[in-house]
Amino acid sequence: MGKAPFIVITGGNPLEQRAVVPEAQRVADFLVEVGAPRADLILETKSRNTRENAVNTAAIFKEHGWRHGFHVTEGVHMPRALATFQKMDLDVTPVDGYPFEVAQSRQPPGFFAGCRGARLDHVSG
Repeated sequence: MGKAPFIVITGGNPLEQRAVVPEAQRVADFLVEVGAPRADLILETKSRNTRENAVNTAAIFKEHGWRHGFHVTEGVHMPRALATFQKMDLDVTPVDGYPFEVAQSRQPPGFFAGCRGARLDHVSG
């Protein structure tokens, strides 16, 4: 089975954290560090919550003509996040990802380490 050509990473900042680097940018920086080509990353940095993640990801999918992707988030967030993405008519397969704090510790989870080209529709909760 082949890998998808792009990784879509969503996640901005809540209003009270506007000066902080958006979550999607931090995840992208990490993925580049572990070998993902920056050219394969599509960042959505405007969303402030899961609903906005889903709305903005749906627009990206529509723009590229994509019909399916993987939805990666922490397991505790998955039921809510998956339901929100499905309300946007996104056909996503849930994948339980490690918390971003693990990524920040520079101990890459296996999924991220080998993800060149895997599409991550959502990496935040």
